[in-house]
Amino acid sequence: TGTISLADTSATLVLSDGISFGTAFTVSDTGGEKVLQLQNGTTNTGTYSGAIAVNETTAGSFDISSNSTGGDFSYNQILTISGDITSTAGAGVDIIGDGVVRLTGNNNITGTVNISNRGSKLRVGNDNALGTADVLINNRAAELQLEDGITIANDLTFTGESNVTKQITVHDGNDGVAESATAS
Repeated sequence: TGTISLADTSATLVLSDGISFGTAFTVSDTGGEKVLQLQNGTTNTGTYSGAIAVNETTAGSFDISSNSTGGDFSYNQILTISGDITSTAGAGVDIIGDGVVRLTGNNNITGTVNISNRGSKLRVGNDNALGTADVLINNRAAELQLEDGITIANDLTFTGESNVTKQITVHDGNDGVAESATAS
C-alpha cells in the first residue's frame, strides 16, 4: 500500500511485461521529464489500474510509453491505463513509444494530450478518457484510435511534419469489424 512518487529529473516507473499493477502514484512538480512505460517482453501487454495524480505545471513533463526502447518499433505493445488520471492546469500528458497506450479511466486531464512520436497510438476506451484536454496529433504515423461506441468532444489538432499519415481510426476489440465512434 502507499503511493509511489515520480520526482526529480528523468524519473521512470517501468511496468514489467504482462503485469497488472495498481498502486497509486503522483507525478510531482519538481525536476524534468517523468515516464510511465511498459517494458518489452513476450506478452507485450501491461495494465496500470492505480490512480495517477499529475501535479506537473509544465506541459510535456509526463510521458506514457508503450515501448521501452525507442528503436524497437514494437507496434503490438498495449499499455492499458484503467486507473483515473487527474492533472493540474497546463500539465497534460505526452503519449510516446511505438505501441498503443489505451486509456479507459474516467479521467480529469487538463492541458494537452500530445501523441508525439512516430508510430505512437492512443486508444480511447471511455467517453471521458481524455478529460477536457486538447488532443495534439503531432508526428509521423501518430494515431488516435476510438473504440466502438466512444464519443469525444475534445479539440483535435493535427500538426508536425507534412506529407505523413496522421489519423483517427475506430478500433474494434470484439469481432474485428469496426462499428462506430464519434469525434464531435
